[in-house]
Amino acid sequence: MLIQSSFRDYYDVGQRMGVDKSLVYRRRAQVHTSPKAIPILATLCARVEGMEPFWLWNADTSADSIDQVPAILGFCGKAYAFFQFVDSYWYALNRIDRIVDPNVVGAFTLEGVVEKVEQTIRRAATISQKAINEFHREFAEPSYYKGYKVRKPSKKDRIAGMIQEVDNVSIPHQVFHSLGVPIFLLNKVRLITNPCLIDTDFHKVVPHMQAFQEIAMYLGGVLGQSDEAPDTVGDDETIARQKGFDDQSFRQISPGLKKLRRAENKLKERQDKSNNEK
Repeated sequence: MLIQSSFRDYYDVGQRMGVDKSLVYRRRAQVHTSPKAIPILATLCARVEGMEPFWLWNADTSADSIDQVPAILGFCGKAYAFFQFVDSYWYALNRIDRIVDPNVVGAFTLEGVVEKVEQTIRRAATISQKAINEFHREFAEPSYYKGYKVRKPSKKDRIAGMIQEVDNVSIPHQVFHSLGVPIFLLNKVRLITNPCLIDTDFHKVVPHMQAFQEIAMYLGGVLGQSDEAPDTVGDDETIARQKGFDDQSFRQISPGLKKLRRAENKLKERQDKSNNEK
């Protein structure tokens, strides 16, 4: 597979094993601002709406905070839960540029979420270790809801539940056909086709070479096929033509030549016989 793109991604290393120039992946990241306007995405949009955003950390020693925008990555026919990090979730809803960058930042695993938060804390907090300990305590403790009367699972358990619920769920191939891409990222407000995943931990979910091979097979197989099935109505001749049978099927190109050649051979045999008798 030959990748034509203006950016590099983590699975591009697959091209080192050889490039099949007959299969081209024109990878152009594009942002669609109204995913709900695409009817075929309705089910996925509803699933994303049910995923909960999280405020993960806000140290007193820093103005920085980490908010998580829940999203779903569609990758070659499957869905994966994704946790996209932004400066502020509610602020990001009004500032499109905060969450539509094709170079998305986030994590696909629980360990990846923790790792990304710890990296930000070490970079921003004055007393980083203390802030990290506070994050782990708050991240793992159950929370309370509606006046502290209802106990809610911890953020850690809820993120783990989202991953288990969404990961490896099949997405209809018609979704990818309608978008014309093997990869897309859908969050609550935006749809990004062909996003760059280099700043995520998706390589822990689908390794480099496996991702390259899956994309190549999906492009050459599912996306390379027409989704229009042949008709099954009409007369016998119409149905036969739709299935690939025509006037020349199971016949010689010129069936009349066989009779002419047979007559010529018989005439030649009679002439040879008469010559021999003489």
